[in-house]
Amino acid sequence: PKILQMFENGKPVWIKFNDERMAIAYRGVGREKQGVLMNAVSTFTRFYSGLATRFNPEFAAPNKIRDLQEMMVYMASQKDVKLKGSLGALVGDPSSVKAVVDGLRGADTPGARLYHEMQSFGGTTGGLGLSTRGKTQMNVDAIFATAASRPRQAAQKLVGYVDNWNTVFEDSTRLSVYKAAIARGLTKDRAAFLAKEATINFNRSGKGGPVINGLYMFANASIQGSAKMMIAMKNPKVAATVAASVGASVAAVSEWNNRVDPEWRNKVTKWDRMNGLPILLPTDDGSTKYFVIPVSWGIKPILVMTNEAYDAFDGQDVNAGDAMGSVLSSIMDGYNPVGGTDLASALTPTIADVANEVHANQAWSGAKIRPDYDKNAPRDIQYFSSLKETEKGRLSIKTSEAARSVGILLSPADINYVTDQYIGGAGRFVGRISDLGYGIATGDVPPADNWPLVSRFLRERTAEETGQGTAGETSKIQAVLSNESRARFQLKQEAVDTYKTLSTLPSDVAAARFDMLSKTNPELAKKVADVATEKKLGLTYSDSLIKSLGVADGERAKYI
Repeated sequence: PKILQMFENGKPVWIKFNDERMAIAYRGVGREKQGVLMNAVSTFTRFYSGLATRFNPEFAAPNKIRDLQEMMVYMASQKDVKLKGSLGALVGDPSSVKAVVDGLRGADTPGARLYHEMQSFGGTTGGLGLSTRGKTQMNVDAIFATAASRPRQAAQKLVGYVDNWNTVFEDSTRLSVYKAAIARGLTKDRAAFLAKEATINFNRSGKGGPVINGLYMFANASIQGSAKMMIAMKNPKVAATVAASVGASVAAVSEWNNRVDPEWRNKVTKWDRMNGLPILLPTDDGSTKYFVIPVSWGIKPILVMTNEAYDAFDGQDVNAGDAMGSVLSSIMDGYNPVGGTDLASALTPTIADVANEVHANQAWSGAKIRPDYDKNAPRDIQYFSSLKETEKGRLSIKTSEAARSVGILLSPADINYVTDQYIGGAGRFVGRISDLGYGIATGDVPPADNWPLVSRFLRERTAEETGQGTAGETSKIQAVLSNESRARFQLKQEAVDTYKTLSTLPSDVAAARFDMLSKTNPELAKKVADVATEKKLGLTYSDSLIKSLGVADGERAKYI
């Protein structure tokens, strides 16, 4: 139990540990003793996390941005590197990316040779592939079976390409650290150590690691990242530099957003403000579009505190209780190894996360999965109209309609969310490629926030989703509208779709079709005219809600 066997140049090497607990951690024998049920749960969690990270091409870029932030904080806290060395590592990162690519494709370049040197000194870990792969051993029978099977060979080659893609992003950050450390006169051993520890060391795990990671994905990475960030921030200079950098970034972004739209804080999701820097893009159609620069988990509490402080400085109505709640939530989210922003989500194992989120009507991002202002509305009409803009969303609506025909009421939004989560980032990436290709071929291109890769940074939200008004105002109106019937809902949706179709036609053709509609379906024609009036007047979502309140029953007058 205390001996670890490894191979060096094809020859066995044995390492004996005096501490049995350390030997168990290195050997990973705890994974073999989890039992049938726990092994099944661990297998699901590994596969699920792999779909989100290792097999998801969209994960690498935002993760790279977070890695660079963590690397700079960690390096700045090292006495033999300091801030100047961390800046050097950041500046040299683009060339490191090229060097790792050269190394992986077998090119003999100075950068590739340096990368292989770092590997030989133990500066790499195996990255995402190691963290999501169950077992790395292959016996002789399995090797021969793979060699005799072309599909297996093709699959193995595909997995190799995927792992290389992740390795480029993972190891390039480590190589930047290695180069910066060597440039400052550090030994190659020390440089390799810093490179391995600069971000998450996937080789490091405690005795309870297999069980914790089996229940909660990314727990090991979160534990390491949190500990590393807190240790680094004990240095007053590092803490001050990070706070100043975050503060300057928040101030610059807020000033820009204020000029684009003074009401932007009501239109950007709380999740995006807690986890990144949202930069608004000017629009003319009332929708909200913005790019999000991801922020490292460990920096999130500083980001949220800075957001709240700047909002108060900017004259916003900041509630002290809500601000404190946001800060505590960010601390829990950033430094809680099992995830979740409340007790229920934190205690829920990964395998039950989706069921818990659907039940609570709260996506992992904190946004609503489906509109819930009408508590009495049938489940099958509870979805945002933007769901119809993608092929997958339209399929979810059709699935809901099919279920209703046999007496089962399901929300299309719930169906879409569950599908989204269980196909993982990899499935969503393939779906977005399919949607974009189909859209280009048919001329019905999906919104840019549903394009592959772009979707990780760009957000597009309709007026319906943002509320475009104060939360209190919108909730009051929506409470009055809670008795809206299915027929009224469907008529409104049909009117919006008809208006969109007429808007794309020449004015004379549109007028002729509207006249025909007035004769065949006057009720729908009246609704279409209402939609046109709202668009012409430039009404906000709140204005449209007020207009929807009844006149005959006095509800509109009572609200006003």
